[in-house]
Amino acid sequence: MAPIDTFDRKHHSERQRDFRLESQYNGGGAIFTGTKAGLIQLVRVAALELASSGVRVNIIHPDAVFDTKLWTPEALKRSAERYGLTIEEFNTRSLMKAEITSKDVGKAAVAFASSTFLKTNGAQIPGSEIGTENSW
Repeated sequence: MAPIDTFDRKHHSERQRDFRLESQYNGGGAIFTGTKAGLIQLVRVAALELASSGVRVNIIHPDAVFDTKLWTPEALKRSAERYGLTIEEFNTRSLMKAEITSKDVGKAAVAFASSTFLKTNGAQIPGSEIGTENSW
């Protein structure tokens, strides 16, 4: 698959879907998607049930976070090659074409828990929208 030269939301969404579908059909898809769907529904119900007690329940879906021990250099190379991308292209497949780090995910979690989102409950931040170094 050729890299995207300009931002094209439709093409990018299809490309992200292709990444997810491919991983699901390489085994473990039913377990992953079933568990994730259950977690999302649990967050929604917990947000509804706990709101009257002042408890907020939100969720972050990290995606394309490659600076963890889950991704070895070999695994990154193999995955990038599978999609006809360089490792850099694969690492920056977020909507903003930026590499998302575990630090970015942590900042999103801190922001979500802060007074900035005091009135936010039952919300989701998709991994492709977590942001980059200057977002928070």
